[in-house]
Amino acid sequence: MKLKLFILMSAVMMTSKGFAYTACVGETYQGKIVIVEITTEGTTGKAQSGTVTVAEKGVEKVSYKLQQNEIVQYFEGGDTNNTMVGLAAYQAMNNPVWIMYKGINYHGDLVATLRDPARVKQPGNEMRVWRGPGFPADQQSQFTDVICNFSLDQ
Repeated sequence: MKLKLFILMSAVMMTSKGFAYTACVGETYQGKIVIVEITTEGTTGKAQSGTVTVAEKGVEKVSYKLQQNEIVQYFEGGDTNNTMVGLAAYQAMNNPVWIMYKGINYHGDLVATLRDPARVKQPGNEMRVWRGPGFPADQQSQFTDVICNFSLDQ
């Protein structure tokens, strides 16, 4: 019995941590693309960091980071077909980034998928993102047509 317990404990200790990656994409009517990426570490899915990228037509891309302490609420889950993502974060504890998504777990080029006219839009999903450095907190983009990808790397 002690040998079995020792083998079990050794196997648990040698197991590597699980990592997850989530990306959500939205586009404004003016063609501005916003991508929010979150990485997690461990089996509890605790968010480690995030990146928000804003790409406007004719303007250089702007990116800003979300530190672990700025991500106040986060959850993810799903399989290869469906996923659920929730995020509430405040860059510099003032500038909001918010996602509520439940639907298809998209793979591949998310921007091309979002822009595909044959894609069926999924109602009830939302993303709100602060415009970025140099703008006040009330300068935000809100999206109701959002797609997300969730993947595990264990």
